[in-house]
Amino acid sequence: MEKTDITASPVETTAANEPQKKVKKGESTTGIRRRKWRREEERILLAMYEENVDYEVIGQRINRTVSAVTSRLQRMGYLMYDKEKKTVVRIR
Repeated sequence: MEKTDITASPVETTAANEPQKKVKKGESTTGIRRRKWRREEERILLAMYEENVDYEVIGQRINRTVSAVTSRLQRMGYLMYDKEKKTVVRIR
């Protein structure tokens, strides 16, 4: 019986000529399932954002991560990422 090296990373054990799987829209490569944003979630997000509620609290209310909340606000045009300061800046 051949011994398996359990310390080897998946990158080392995959064949170089193996085709990569195509990721479909809405699928995740990290194993975390992405959910589409519902209008009700966006309504709550914007209402709480306008009241200057902390992103973590907003995320808990709509069952989303802080990253998902800030990303959505960026896509909606309410936030912008400042590369120099490495932070998110309010636009509206």
